[in-house]
Formats: sequence, structure tokens, C-alpha cells
Amino acid sequence: MPLLVAVEGDIIAQGSCHDPTPAGGGDYPVSPVTLQGFVFINGKRVIPKGQDYPAHETGYAGTLGGSSFVFVAGIAVVRDGDLGTHSSCHAVSPIVVSGQDFVFEA
Repeated sequence: MPLLVAVEGDIIAQGSCHDPTPAGGGDYPVSPVTLQGFVFINGKRVIPKGQDYPAHETGYAGTLGGSSFVFVAGIAVVRDGDLGTHSSCHAVSPIVVSGQDFVFEA
């Protein structure tokens, strides 16, 4: 099944980890993209595997996923549903692609 390629601003719904309150989690955009600055889709940078993003703790997009076929500067790109990890937390969270709907990894 083809998966959409993730772009800057797409959301990771980070779980609350060890904090049972709503303040412990939330929806966090992967932004800014700093691991690459030359491949864009719909005017937004493509997210490479391992891109960090600010949240209640640092998250890393696509660390338990990523494309096997599409790379930017030798780093796999993140696709819809790829799981990321969070520092100091054992939870994983998928990315939801909403910033573009026409470039897929097939």
C-alpha cells in the first residue's frame, strides 16, 4: 500500500508516557526540519528519519520506521504512520501526514 511522505508541520500524537494527565501528551508538529533543507513537497521540507521535534520532551520522527526506497542526503524519509520515539520515555507514536496528499512512496 502506498504511503504519503511526511512534510514539515505534520503531527505526531505523542502519548502521555508516564504522566496520566492530559498535560503529559498532545499533538506536536514536526517543525522545524533541520536535518535537510533542499527537498520540498508543497512548499514544505520533507521529514527525514530521526528528525527531532519539540514537545514536553524531545521526540524523534520515524525512528522505528522510514522508507526503504526514498532517501534525502542518504537518510530515509518518514511516511504516514511511521513510529517515532521520545527521549526519557518508552512510548512510540505514529506521524499523521496532513501537509500534502499527492506524493507517495509506492
